[in-house]
Amino acid sequence: MKQFKVVYLFFICCLLVKCNGDVQCDQYANDLDIISRFPFTVGLDYKQQGPDKSTAILDETNSLVIMIQLRQAGSIVPESVFCLKNLQALDIMNMFFDNNMVPDTLSNLQQLHTLGITNTPITKMTQKLSSLGKLQSLSLDKCSLSYLPNLSQLKNLISVNLPNNKLSELEGLTNVSSLSLYKNQFAEIPFIAVPEALRRLDMNYNPVMDMSYVLFFKNITEIRMAESKIPVIPSHIALLDKLSFLDLSHTQITRVPRSILNLPYLQYLVVQNNAISKEEVDSLKMDLLDRQSKINLLI
Repeated sequence: MKQFKVVYLFFICCLLVKCNGDVQCDQYANDLDIISRFPFTVGLDYKQQGPDKSTAILDETNSLVIMIQLRQAGSIVPESVFCLKNLQALDIMNMFFDNNMVPDTLSNLQQLHTLGITNTPITKMTQKLSSLGKLQSLSLDKCSLSYLPNLSQLKNLISVNLPNNKLSELEGLTNVSSLSLYKNQFAEIPFIAVPEALRRLDMNYNPVMDMSYVLFFKNITEIRMAESKIPVIPSHIALLDKLSFLDLSHTQITRVPRSILNLPYLQYLVVQNNAISKEEVDSLKMDLLDRQSKINLLI
């Protein structure tokens, strides 16, 4: 009976270790030992391996892995990758996480500034994502994501790329300069604590119904909100005097406010496949001619 209890306790401990994602990093001698034990080969020559094979880049001492891309299609991401504590960039493509969950051990990567995961299902992203204080770029593409933890602790995060997911809300954006939410389920533009930081917004293929919030993005240069439910272009869009590209094709707008023609840097105005009448189209084209505007109008 006593032996049974010992075995049972050992089993419970193993489960707890598994559930908490506590990979035993001290079993490895160094970074090269870690990647040598992956169940697939990781090359050390990026020029020879190319972008489609698993490759690691070492630091100047040739002992620490500072960048790694994992490209073993259909395989499980080895959790020991989160023992590479000097890693600055991690890129994963066409793989799987155990139970489709990004483990808490992600927090080991305190030097990480770039995290990219593509075509890799994620049903749960660890809350520890917010502990990556040096993270500057976050890209999660085609990951079936429906939720992300609050990002407000990521003070250095400037690029957020989350296309082809199932997100409908995103909290904690602070000082982001580039935000791509292409093909998600957002009904409104997410709040950004420092709106003047945003330069590029891509919300194509989202059921957004109001674009008024863009008026707070005083330094924005590019807005993409095609295939949305936007019915009106706000007349005060002329306040966005750095705007160079605006795509509102396949929406529900019926007219283009003439104030938009006053934007000094606007190069492309894309309003194709809308409910704009022929009279409005002709009038807009005439106004462009009268002003000798250099705007490329796609209508």
